[in-house]
Amino acid sequence: MECRKIKASLVSLLEDQLTGEQRTRMEQHLEICPACSRLFQEFSLLWGELERPVRIQPSPFFWTRLQQSLIEYEGRRKSGWGWLQKLARQARPAIALAAILACVFLGYSLGSFPRQANGQTASEPDQHAVALRQFLESYHLDEVSAGFMEATYQELISEE
Repeated sequence: MECRKIKASLVSLLEDQLTGEQRTRMEQHLEICPACSRLFQEFSLLWGELERPVRIQPSPFFWTRLQQSLIEYEGRRKSGWGWLQKLARQARPAIALAAILACVFLGYSLGSFPRQANGQTASEPDQHAVALRQFLESYHLDEVSAGFMEATYQELISEE
């Protein structure tokens, strides 16, 4: 076996996961190869240390200090942005009023824009509309319903 395969299988040897033939080949290689043998010894020592349960005891006042540190951390965290939260609470009415005024201004501005149709603004009289109005007034048809006026207007436009 070559050293690369031996190094890859060292953990399997330590955990007893190899077949009898593989185990025999690895042990033979470890007897003749000093580098792999040294690596196996180091792995064995490390493996022994890892299998031993180690119970770490915290210092006597560990939990008290941890709780105090958490309380201090929370206090610093809240005080850092507390002024912004306070400002936001106080400014809510002003922000709401500004939003309402902006909406009213926007609605008024959009409602007062001149509408455009065929390149003309609504405030400029359409020649066809003027002609239709004069026609209706000359024959005293001003009192005719809006639907009739629209149909007549469309008829006049389509004849041109």
